[in-house]
Amino acid sequence: ITSVFEKSGSKFKDYAVTAVEIFLLKLQIGDLVVISDGNSKFRAIAEITGNYKCLSREVEDDGYGQCREVRWLQIYAKSRPADDILDKNFMMKSIYRLRDGSINLSKLSKLLNPVDTTLDQSDINTAKVLIIDEINRGNISRIFGELITLIEPSKRAGEDEALEVTLPYSKDPFSVPNNVYLIGTMNTADRSLAGVDIALRRRFSFIEMPPKPELLKEVIVEGVDIEKLLTVINQRIEVLLDRDHCLGHAYFMDLKTDKTIEKLAFIFQQKILPLLQEYFFEDWERICWVLNDHRKSNPDHCFLIRSNSEADIKSLFGEKVAPNIQDRCWQLNKDAFRVYKPKPPKILIS
Repeated sequence: ITSVFEKSGSKFKDYAVTAVEIFLLKLQIGDLVVISDGNSKFRAIAEITGNYKCLSREVEDDGYGQCREVRWLQIYAKSRPADDILDKNFMMKSIYRLRDGSINLSKLSKLLNPVDTTLDQSDINTAKVLIIDEINRGNISRIFGELITLIEPSKRAGEDEALEVTLPYSKDPFSVPNNVYLIGTMNTADRSLAGVDIALRRRFSFIEMPPKPELLKEVIVEGVDIEKLLTVINQRIEVLLDRDHCLGHAYFMDLKTDKTIEKLAFIFQQKILPLLQEYFFEDWERICWVLNDHRKSNPDHCFLIRSNSEADIKSLFGEKVAPNIQDRCWQLNKDAFRVYKPKPPKILIS
C-alpha cells in the first residue's frame, strides 16, 4: 500500500495505510459497523456481509474505490446521539475498532432489537409466575438486589406507596407490577435455611408442603403397602428428629408405574439409606430403628448388620474390656436388597 502511494506521487500518510488495512484485512463478515455523523452522532448501523472489493473509480464516478457489501440493520433519518450506544464520543477517524469497554451493549441490543413495550389490558390482568428453586441456597442480595423492597405488595406499581429503581446497566426506570407472583422453594431440612426467614419473611408468605403419602394410595409392591410404609417411617423420623426431616413422597412415585420389588430395593439402597445416613450423622442404631431392623426376627432381612461379632470384640480388647465396649461398626447387608426367589423343589424319579 505504501509503494502505491509513492508511485502515484501522492503525499504519504500513515493513517491512510492503516485505514485501508483495517477495511481490507481486519473487517470480517458478521462484524457490525456504526456509521458516525461527526464525533457526537451516528446515522446507521450495518452488518458486513461480503468480502472486500476494489471498484473502478471511473465506472463508479464517486471517488470511492474500496467496497464491502453490508446489510443495513438501522438507518436513521435524523442522526442519533453517540451516547445511545457509547459511553463517550466517536473519534475523528475514517475507520477504527470500538473497544468493548466503550460500547453499551444493553443500549445497542435495544436499538437492534426494538421491543413493543405497550401492553393491552389482557396482559396486565394475566398472572405471571416466577419460580426460584431452592431460594435459601442463593445469595438473596444478588438474586433480588434493589428489587427486594419493590416486591412488597405495598411497593408494587399502581399502589399508593409504589417505588421504582433505575436499572444499573440500561439506566431505565423499573417497578414490579401487581400481576407478577414470585414462588420460592426451600427444603426445611437444609442446613443453609438459618437466617433466610428473617430476610424474606416480610416479602413472602410461608406455606408448609409436607409429604403426601396419600398420593401413593393403592401402590402395592409384593404385598408391601407403600402408603403405609412411608407414613410409618416418617412417624419414626418425627419422633427421633423432627417433622422437617420427613421423607417426601417423590422418592416412591416411580413405583406407580414400576411396581417391582427390584425398584423398591433400588429406592431404599440408593436414595433412602444415604439420606438417613446424612440425617442421623451415621448414628446407625437410630437408622436401624427407623427401618425397624431391631424387631426383625431373621437377621438376613435386616438392612444394616453389625460388622463385628462378640468374639471379634473380645479378640480386639480382651475379655475384661469387651463387655464395656459399645460396638459402633455397622455395614450394609446387601443380601437384604436382593430379590428372594425360592429354589424349585427337587423331583426324584425312581
